[in-house]
Amino acid sequence: GLVDASGIFAETLARLPAPAARIPEMLFPVDAAAAGLPLVSTAVSTTAHSVSPLDFPWLLAASLLVAGMAMSLAPVAGCRLRIMRFCRSGSRVGNPMVAAVFRNAARQLGLSRRIRIVEHPGIAAPFTSGTIRPTVYLPAGFTRDLSPDALRELALHELAHVRRLDSLTLTLVALLRSFYFWNPLAWIAAGRIARLAE
Repeated sequence: GLVDASGIFAETLARLPAPAARIPEMLFPVDAAAAGLPLVSTAVSTTAHSVSPLDFPWLLAASLLVAGMAMSLAPVAGCRLRIMRFCRSGSRVGNPMVAAVFRNAARQLGLSRRIRIVEHPGIAAPFTSGTIRPTVYLPAGFTRDLSPDALRELALHELAHVRRLDSLTLTLVALLRSFYFWNPLAWIAAGRIARLAE
């Protein structure tokens, strides 16, 4: 005849130790608490940790340093761009008397390098720039009304900058000032050096 499998299964479970007898309930629990299993929360936290710059102090300090250096170098870069524009669009002084005065002044100062003299209408006052290829920049028509003595003084003054390598010195000072932009003494020292160069 037919065997009552459910009865045999129930009788077998009754003979097993208590933990083993609960295996079916643990495998197919209706309720986790009823099966004696630990309750596991499946809720996902939606609270995100807000990131603050103060969490990365070195990164914040480096960012401030780079920003300060960039702001300090911005005027220097703008000045260099203007000088490049003057050099490209300016015209060389063709007055032979002016060229002769500058040659004599260079000889007097012991300069053997070739020095260009460029004039441009956008220049407000004479200045000298360049270390490898020094150039004297003059306002357009500036030498037209100068006396020979005044022209000679102008040539000696501007070529003295070339002899002392003032352009290189002021460039290095500007770089150091930009690195130590946070120190007021750096700005004071840079200003004094610029005044001494004149």
